[in-house]
Amino acid sequence: MTLRIDMTELTLGELADSAELIGQALSEALGGVAQHRAIAAMVCVVQRREDPGYTLEQALALRMADIEFVQDTDPEKATAGNNGAGPALLPAPGG
Repeated sequence: MTLRIDMTELTLGELADSAELIGQALSEALGGVAQHRAIAAMVCVVQRREDPGYTLEQALALRMADIEFVQDTDPEKATAGNNGAGPALLPAPGG
């Protein structure tokens, strides 16, 4: 059985819990040497939806073949909270 982890389906609380489990921001961990621990932390919080006692150690024991990790970075599919563009530039007051 393959466990699908889609970052866009995680709640903000689950993302925060994942970072807390590894003691590091996910953005830093996913781009560095702790990437495997970050993925395991996300697996852990997803598995806790059905098994509240699921541990990080259990997630770390999985093989990558057991996980389908989805991290959509396509700007055409930006989330509602982020359209991929920077902030709107407004004219200066009085000018």
